[in-house]
Amino acid sequence: MNEKIEYILNQLTDKELAYFFKFKVPTYVKTTQTDILKYIEYKRKLTKSQLFSLINKKDEITSDKEFLICKRCGSDKMFAYDVK
Repeated sequence: MNEKIEYILNQLTDKELAYFFKFKVPTYVKTTQTDILKYIEYKRKLTKSQLFSLINKKDEITSDKEFLICKRCGSDKMFAYDVK
């Protein structure tokens, strides 16, 4: 697996990872998608069912941060990266 991708995935909470899986993973090439799915399954020990459960769980999103957060998952992270 690409070290940059693994670094980014390690920074995500399970909920953020679930939303990443749903919305971002399909935009990557197939080999990268496969690497990400293996990471989720073997390193994070999460099933697709668990990911969708995290997505469907409605948490109230609140933050005391001064900057905006993602309205979907509550993340306050911003990534600007180029995966090659």
